[in-house]
Amino acid sequence: MKFSKFVLALAAILVVALGTATAAQAANPSVLPVGTEASPLSFTGKAKGVTKLIAEGRTVECREAPAEGSIGGREFTNGRLGLVIITFKGCVSSNTACTGLERAEPEGQIKVHAIIHIWAGRLVNARGEVVLHRAVIVFLPLHVHFTCGFGLVLVLVLGCVAALISNINRLARTLESNFIENEKREGINDITEVENERGEFIPCSLKTAFNEGREVNSLQTGESVAEKFKQGGREVEVLVMA
Repeated sequence: MKFSKFVLALAAILVVALGTATAAQAANPSVLPVGTEASPLSFTGKAKGVTKLIAEGRTVECREAPAEGSIGGREFTNGRLGLVIITFKGCVSSNTACTGLERAEPEGQIKVHAIIHIWAGRLVNARGEVVLHRAVIVFLPLHVHFTCGFGLVLVLVLGCVAALISNINRLARTLESNFIENEKREGINDITEVENERGEFIPCSLKTAFNEGREVNSLQTGESVAEKFKQGGREVEVLVMA
């Protein structure tokens, strides 16, 4: 076993051993290997099935969501901070195409630029209790503008949305995450607060505005996977400790 793999494996064992001692405390996750500006941890990504955006009775569905095709994005540049460019493809609403306004995108394509954080997040469990999930991917999209064919509606998406990381505390070649609907409050995501590195809880909700109108709560659903992690030009396994 290579030394780097040994270090990561040892870290995973320590996390499991200390898990019961830290479970009662809020602890922000960390990512290994550590990505820096000089040596970023790059990755590609894709959706596992259809991604949906739901707001005010309207639904936009996109068949694909590859996170690729950009330079300087898709990497954690400061341990838990990074950038991602997601190209949603095959996007439709009410059987008409939805198309982004960035540089004359092809019909049905919407490109999203987002800052991402690996933080903790509060969610509602099956019993209706608010609990802290120790590792989520927080997406802060730059304002996303696109049009849909239903009366040529201009759509603006902004705010914050978080997805649960399912495979934590173990070495992996992929990170799998999913967006969950809040069962108690229809039309929003389950995670409504996230905790940053300073232990501050920050509201996290996705917003949508139609034709420059008021911002309304929105819901994103779907699953995604980040894969092909590389650092220094070589593929690496990753470990999210939480």
